[in-house]
Amino acid sequence: MGFSIIKKIKILPGLNLNLSTSGVGISAGPSGVKINKKLVGKNIGRTTAYASKYGVRYTQTLKKKK
Repeated sequence: MGFSIIKKIKILPGLNLNLSTSGVGISAGPSGVKINKKLVGKNIGRTTAYASKYGVRYTQTLKKKK
């Protein structure tokens, strides 16, 4: 796993637009609990839900069909 650069832009309280070298995503939720949705990238989409306070993360990725 390598390093990446991420720029977060606050849209509303609890709602961020995430710009990175691998694509664009959006994250929503209060501090410590977030749901991220990857909008653009190599895969069709990836959704991640995590609670950093508890150290729990779940990721679901939908891949392109060949």
